[in-house]
Amino acid sequence: MTEHASTFIKPLHLLLTLSLIVGLLFLIGLAMYLIVAPLLFTYQQVNLPVLMQEGLQINLSCTAKSLSAYILYTAVILVTVSFALLFLFFLRKAVSLLLKPQLFSDTLSKSLCTMGWFILLFSYAKQLHLFLYVQQVPNELHEILHFTFTPITEGALYALSFFVLAKVFGHALQLQHEVEQTV
Repeated sequence: MTEHASTFIKPLHLLLTLSLIVGLLFLIGLAMYLIVAPLLFTYQQVNLPVLMQEGLQINLSCTAKSLSAYILYTAVILVTVSFALLFLFFLRKAVSLLLKPQLFSDTLSKSLCTMGWFILLFSYAKQLHLFLYVQQVPNELHEILHFTFTPITEGALYALSFFVLAKVFGHALQLQHEVEQTV
């Protein structure tokens, strides 16, 4: 890798590392809120956080209708955020592999494929999360807030591009091995 490209990748690697640390702290904080708040109050008094395009929203007045709904909602939102963090972890891993002299490695191809799976899982887990949120919304808001399942999401298209990139890098690695054996 050239020195010029390395100057761009190193700050990106640092940014992804910091993002991963902040994301883990956020996940721990969210888990603490969702576990401790019902112990201090009742689950009916705890506002449910919702993942929107703009980020996490807690200020919306929506509470769980039952304890089982609260537990399911808590599990789904924590798993959804975990999928996003795992995607970020493998993205950081792929960027760190770009700092190495041998660009085409089997690990990079596997990381890209894994990133595709995590973004796909995140995309559908977020839909499940929004479905569960809409189920908890008071009846008078059902006309305003509604849920529509989307089979082909943006995340599915992003995942497809990661799968294609993984195949391209895998094929490039195979070609590199063939050239090394020829020489």
